[in-house]
Amino acid sequence: MRFMRCANTRVIFAACLSVAGPACPWLCPPQAAAAPAALPVPVQTERFVLEPGQEMIGRVQMVRIQPHQVLADIARLFDVGYDSIKHANPKVNPWLAPVGTRVIVPTEFILPDAPHVGIVVNIAAMRLFYFPPHKPGQPQVVITHPVGIGRLGHPTPTMVTRVTWHQAHPEWIVPRSILASHARRGTPLPRVVAAGPDNPFG
Repeated sequence: MRFMRCANTRVIFAACLSVAGPACPWLCPPQAAAAPAALPVPVQTERFVLEPGQEMIGRVQMVRIQPHQVLADIARLFDVGYDSIKHANPKVNPWLAPVGTRVIVPTEFILPDAPHVGIVVNIAAMRLFYFPPHKPGQPQVVITHPVGIGRLGHPTPTMVTRVTWHQAHPEWIVPRSILASHARRGTPLPRVVAAGPDNPFG
């Protein structure tokens, strides 16, 4: 597993797209004069077959806010991170956007500048890329999902690690530092957390 730092410049591109608006025919598809179109069925945004030397995957998509929908709903629908979709739409109110508001969905990604083997986590983009094993002559595939990484004040270090074993329904033996931190905040944790929804390991 590799952790790397690489800013996702396509988020910047998507933000520029938001500013350009419908007047730019190269950046934006033609806008119909009729009522806002219904939200399209999402284009596959998590699994891609790669060509040799390919550096980008996916494409930027555009949708419109539907009734009772917020930016986070669109992020979940298209499997993008909340921060990514918020940065791509800086002028859109994430919770109170009017129905019909155009939303840019940043589903174009730069592949990590690291060996395309196993799991690679782009810390800056908060995105995981998994390159499963493939036989000679078979195309390489990448599977990608947004991830939450670390917390404020505790940056995730860059590193190369290896998964040595798996365990179903693991218990979490809480480190002493986390026990002490929660005790100071008045939210004490048990020494061992059983498998389940409260266990960060699963």
